[in-house]
Amino acid sequence: FSSDFLKGCGFGLILFLYLRDETRARRVLMAGVFACAMMVGHLVWDTVRDVQATGQLPFQRDFVFWSIFFFPFALVGYLSRSRLRWMALVSAVGIFSVAVMVGFRGAILALVLMMLSLAALGGLWRLVGLGVGLAAAGLAALSFWFPDWGAYALRNLQRFDSSNRVTGHWIPAWDMTIDAPWRGHGYGHIVWQHHYRMQVESHPAWTPVWSQDLGWATTSPHSIFFETLFAAGWPAVVTYVLLLALVVTALLPTVWRSRHELRTSPWLLLALAVLVAVIGNYAIFYQFESPNWRTLPIAIAIVAACHHALVGERKSSLMSSGQRI
Repeated sequence: FSSDFLKGCGFGLILFLYLRDETRARRVLMAGVFACAMMVGHLVWDTVRDVQATGQLPFQRDFVFWSIFFFPFALVGYLSRSRLRWMALVSAVGIFSVAVMVGFRGAILALVLMMLSLAALGGLWRLVGLGVGLAAAGLAALSFWFPDWGAYALRNLQRFDSSNRVTGHWIPAWDMTIDAPWRGHGYGHIVWQHHYRMQVESHPAWTPVWSQDLGWATTSPHSIFFETLFAAGWPAVVTYVLLLALVVTALLPTVWRSRHELRTSPWLLLALAVLVAVIGNYAIFYQFESPNWRTLPIAIAIVAACHHALVGERKSSLMSSGQRI
C-alpha cells in the first residue's frame, strides 16, 4: 500500500484541507480540466511525432486509460461557462474519439454512461450527439488514412466476447479466493502473479495468455471487484461497495435537488464532476480493467470536501429562511 494507496491518502488529506471555499473549488475543477487537456495535447503530439518518424499510427490505448478519470471534469468545465469551456469541450471530445478509434470497448462503455449521467444531471444532451458524431467522423477518417487501424477498430467494436476476462482473469481470481475468502492473499500484482503461477497448471479451465515478460501469467484480475476479493477477501468487497454507496448518497441527492443552480455554484459543479468520475471509473470502467488505486482516496477526499461544503451551505440557507420568517 505504501507505493500507491498511501500516497493517494496523503495527497487526498492535503486536498481536503485545501478545499475551504468556492474559489478553491473552482481551481480544483479547472485543474481537472487542465489535466484532461494536457493529456489530449500530449497524445496528439506523441501521435504526430510517431507518424512522422515511422509512417505508422501508434497504439494510444494507455492515454485513454489514464485520462478517463478527468473526462467528467472536462465536460463539467464546459458546463461551467468558464473562459476555458471550449478547451474543455475539445479535450472531452478528443478522449471519446480516441477511445472509439482504438476500439477500447470498456472505455467507450464508461464514457457513454458518464456522458448520459452528465446529460441527465447537467442538461448536456446536445453534447452527447456531438460526441457520437465526431467520434464517427474520426473513425471514418482513420479508415481512410490508416485502413489497417480502421479495420482493427471496427473489428473491436463489433466483438461481443470478454477478451479472455472471464476464463483468463475472473475465474482464476475466484478460484484462488476460495483458499483465503476472509483475509485474501495480499495487495499487489506481484502477489497475484506469484499465486497464479503456482496454481495455473492445476486449473485446466484457466486460459492464460503468453507474455515474454511474464510467461504463462496475467498481470492482474482486470476487475476492481475481483482484485479486491483476491487481495483482501469478502470484508473488503463489502467495504468497497459501501464506500461507493456512501459517495452516491453524499452527493447525488444534493446535486439532483440543486441541478438548476449548477452553472452558478462551483461546489455543485465540482461535486457533479467527482461524483460522475467515481461512479464511471470505480463502478463501471474498473470492472474490466486494473484499477488506479492511487486516485481513489484523492477522489474520496474531494467528495468529502464537497459534501461538507454543500451541507454547510444548506444549513446556512435554512437558518436565513428561518430568520426571515
